[in-house]
Amino acid sequence: MDLPASPTPMQDLEARTRDLVARADALIRRMQESEEAGKLVSFPEDGQGIGPTTGV
Repeated sequence: MDLPASPTPMQDLEARTRDLVARADALIRRMQESEEAGKLVSFPEDGQGIGPTTGV
């Protein structure tokens, strides 16, 4: 039986690069979602509050 060929250093580098890009994309997406969620919340003292603390 032949053993599977080991990946070349270039293939290892390409795989690592793809992994890092995927992780960066996920972090960017989470950051953007967090920023969007923050835009939906305001505080009563700004006169634009949302929710039970404003009585609205």
